[in-house]
Amino acid sequence: FFPAPPKDALVVIVRGAGDHFCAGLDLSEHHERDVDEAFEHSRYWHRTFDLIQYCGLPVVAAMHGAVMGGGLEFATTAHVRIADPSTIYQLPEGRRGIYVGGGASIRVARVIGPGRMTEMMLTGKTYTAAEALDMDLVNAVFPDDSFEADVAQFCADMLANSWHSLRGYKQLVINTDGMSLDEGLAYEVYNGVGVGPDMQERIAGFGKK
Repeated sequence: FFPAPPKDALVVIVRGAGDHFCAGLDLSEHHERDVDEAFEHSRYWHRTFDLIQYCGLPVVAAMHGAVMGGGLEFATTAHVRIADPSTIYQLPEGRRGIYVGGGASIRVARVIGPGRMTEMMLTGKTYTAAEALDMDLVNAVFPDDSFEADVAQFCADMLANSWHSLRGYKQLVINTDGMSLDEGLAYEVYNGVGVGPDMQERIAGFGKK
């Protein structure tokens, strides 16, 4: 899906089947890998997550239950993360003697900052939805009884904006991440998508009574 999304698709909402969004690695299937195997395993997930993050559509993670380990790495490939109050978040690798390998040290850290990321990794603490919202790990927490409707409304409000601008903004933020201030400002000027084909229609009558 993500390498070539349908042309009529406007947004992707990712949900988990069952009781949890994604609890990460199945420890019962985990086995010790040699260096080459571990490298290729991690790079496989890096490539997979890149397909999601860099696809041409806005991706919204609608989360419930556990969002842990690789599941949290997966969630941070989304451009917006919305949670219901049941969600819990954890990077438990240190408790299991496992090293992160799906990109947590980069993707999660870029969302919540290196200080919070270090805390998550060193403590293995479980965070609630309210704590995740406070640390900017999620963008919003919607009530369970209206969760699906609230997520749908959020996406509808987003899509009421110019599609040209939505795609441009998403890629601008992703592509300038890690650049210096001067590099980012130059990229914004020289690599931006410019005005959309719907601009004239959208600004027609602006300021007129």
